[in-house]
Amino acid sequence: MNDIEMIPLGKLRLSEANVRKNDSNLFIEELAANIEAKGLLQNLIVAPAKKRGIFDVTAGGRRLRALNFLLEAGKLPKDHPVACRVLDIDAAEQSELSLIENVIRLDMTPTDEIRAYKHFVNEGSDLDAIAKRFGRTRRFIEGRLRLADLADPIFTALEEGKITLDVAKAYATTPNHERQMLVWNELSNSWQGNQADSIRRMITHSAIRSSSPMAKLASEADYLAAGGKIERDLFTEDGGETWIDAEIAQRIAGEKLQAFATQIAETSGYAWVRPILETRVTYGATEDLHQVHPEPAPLSDEEQAEADRLMETISALEAESDCVDEDDEAAAAEFQARWDAATNAYDALHDKPPVIPEEMKANVGCFVIIGADGEPTVASGLYSDKPLEKRKARGNADAPGGADSGAGEGAGATSAP
Repeated sequence: MNDIEMIPLGKLRLSEANVRKNDSNLFIEELAANIEAKGLLQNLIVAPAKKRGIFDVTAGGRRLRALNFLLEAGKLPKDHPVACRVLDIDAAEQSELSLIENVIRLDMTPTDEIRAYKHFVNEGSDLDAIAKRFGRTRRFIEGRLRLADLADPIFTALEEGKITLDVAKAYATTPNHERQMLVWNELSNSWQGNQADSIRRMITHSAIRSSSPMAKLASEADYLAAGGKIERDLFTEDGGETWIDAEIAQRIAGEKLQAFATQIAETSGYAWVRPILETRVTYGATEDLHQVHPEPAPLSDEEQAEADRLMETISALEAESDCVDEDDEAAAAEFQARWDAATNAYDALHDKPPVIPEEMKANVGCFVIIGADGEPTVASGLYSDKPLEKRKARGNADAPGGADSGAGEGAGATSAP
């Protein structure tokens, strides 16, 4: 048997000799949509199974899966005729045929694929229709069309195999031909010419990601209003956007951070409040400063009494813990809840913000930075331009070993009594 036969879909099954295993389910929905729209463009290759009337699909396993997907979705009947070429071959020959069909098959080159998509765009097809026709995702088509707009020397290099598809994608990070050619002329003849990461870094060295804290602080609306341009990266998993006019974003974010710093300076009483256009206080900003450690706020009489009561409760729970039956889940959970409540309450009493004496505020300052959420925030830590004198321990200034007035980093902390 070596002719094309129309075999009902319900009588076809995947041959165990089919060599494609790992990616057999990739893009099955897209392939199914393509078959639904255009029909089966390439017949299956089958061999009669041992069970009479059943055929094993040796080549075309993904097409069979797509047909079965349509069957399960109610879009094809079980007796839907499928074009099959029937070969009377044994299992070893089936495996060999499957290997040939999957390995030796030559796929369309990227540039041929790009031209095909561009042809349909020029004919008036929308991207969703093209994606459905070729069994691809819309984003995949968008990415290939971005490659169609590469500067001519770069597109030619891709077509001639002088650069890889990954390198071409790196250049296509921006549609700006001038920037593409600037990097191309500098890197194409160097060892970095086929390093996609190096090319992408150079393409976007002056750009920022839309997901960055700085971009969030600047805000897309203000950035666009100021004339900033945005490019979408179609070749990364997150599909993020790139703000190519970094200086505009930096100016807007800097102005907002400065306004926040001014507000903090007016209400805090600190000697200075300095904005840093970063998500952390950098070493360079504090290199010539001295960090100040204020005293923790003391407990009030009521808080101290509560702390003592909680400590007694915790001590009692420690004694009780030896009697808890770990196999009794309900009892163990109830004990754990009481333990957590007591210890958390005790910790909360002692986890109080430090007291910053009014006289100290006139000699220290703080930094404001960009939070991870893009909001301006006061960074932890106080700093002084010069070492501050240590404060004398209350009621113990004249005692031996008491706190003498002196300078040193870490000023502001109370000496041990």
